[in-house]
Amino acid sequence: MMIKVFRCIEPELNNLISLGDKIDSFNSLYMLVKMSHHVWTAENVDPASFLSTTLGNVLVTVKRNFDKCIWNQMKQMEDVKISKKSKVGILPFVRGFEEFAELAESIFRSAERRGDLDKAYTKLIRAVYNNVEKVANESQKTPRDVVMMENFHHIFSTLSRLKIACLETERREAKHKYTEHLQSYVIYSLGQPLEKLNVSFLHFSRGEIVNLDLKVPQKDILKITVKQNSIVLF
Repeated sequence: MMIKVFRCIEPELNNLISLGDKIDSFNSLYMLVKMSHHVWTAENVDPASFLSTTLGNVLVTVKRNFDKCIWNQMKQMEDVKISKKSKVGILPFVRGFEEFAELAESIFRSAERRGDLDKAYTKLIRAVYNNVEKVANESQKTPRDVVMMENFHHIFSTLSRLKIACLETERREAKHKYTEHLQSYVIYSLGQPLEKLNVSFLHFSRGEIVNLDLKVPQKDILKITVKQNSIVLF
């Protein structure tokens, strides 16, 4: 009886969802939270009711749109093209992930379930990491270490600020990559003009470097200190 009387509800809801998705695919985040809440409420009253079944079917459509939104973001990362004539800074998809995460956290703050979002985060951050490395390897105007250092520092700052629990491992990984490429850049790039200094100076203390007859300007030596195999700039 209920199906005959209210059979137009499900198609109309799907039309509304489709319209919202066409306007902005990020609307799927709002709809996922709201529809999940309505399904959860209806199932607590009667899991087998017409309302529970109808809303459950609509939720499937919303979830499909949400998955498509995530997939599109990952595809955009893979398709990004960096001009060979331009220097590389913070990559567009790195800022895009930051904007997505800020929006998602504000929407899901009071959500009963965030399992779908956490799974999406894991896929997105892995795509971000892979494509930062891809761009860094292909960059011709900006050193690879600089691309890696700048972008992973930005990612680390974003994850530290947002405190996304499911990405804590990735936050530590971003810090490690940032630190690793910072040190690599200082040693192998900033050290290049100091040709005589590239005699594996990690084995020397600051005082010992100064005492070596390497014909390196004093002002350049004083910019570098070597302490426990790490480089610190003054």
